[in-house]
Amino acid sequence: MTLAVEISATSETDFPALAHIASRAMEVDLIHRIMYPSSDRLDTTLPEQFITAELRRAVLEAHAHTFKATASHSGRIVGPSNGQLAAGPSMASFPPDCNLDFIQRLGREFGDRHTKHMGGKEHAVWTSLMVLPEFQRRGIGSALLTYGLETLGANKWPVWLVTQMRGRELYRKFGFDDADMLDIDLSEYAGPHRGFGSHRSMCMIRQPKDATGAGSEVHSV
Repeated sequence: MTLAVEISATSETDFPALAHIASRAMEVDLIHRIMYPSSDRLDTTLPEQFITAELRRAVLEAHAHTFKATASHSGRIVGPSNGQLAAGPSMASFPPDCNLDFIQRLGREFGDRHTKHMGGKEHAVWTSLMVLPEFQRRGIGSALLTYGLETLGANKWPVWLVTQMRGRELYRKFGFDDADMLDIDLSEYAGPHRGFGSHRSMCMIRQPKDATGAGSEVHSV
């Protein structure tokens, strides 16, 4: 059942709630467990502290936009998303006790693909979209995408993103096409995640409308 939500810009007072949602939404991803190998699954303190710091840094970027979805019936924040024009800076600092080798590899690999496909082009970057697990598949992601893409002016220039496989179909409904992929053999990393095989992330691009009206349009699903 679709949940009625209101989409609006975030403020600094929202950051702790948004960081908690982001940590909850990512905890099902094996890749997240490798990034934070020393964190207990039920203790989200470490990733939440880091995400809060990154959110605070992001709002200082002139071309960044951070949004939130708030349930109309309760006023509870149920999902954040953000995007920006052109590529943002790399993370200013890495979280303590993280798997630094793994995070740096992701950043390097995704950065190479971003440059390959978007280097020298004016474009927007869709940075993230996360919804509390208990509110997923209720239209919140679509609402955040509709609002966010319109705010970024996505019918004027291409939009680049990287997503886990479980988010790929939603983005395809909004006109994103597969551009590249990154496969990481998890057996390369020590610990309890050996034997889980290869983890795939998708790089996707949404093309703008052209002068004839052809191409992708921002729409809800």
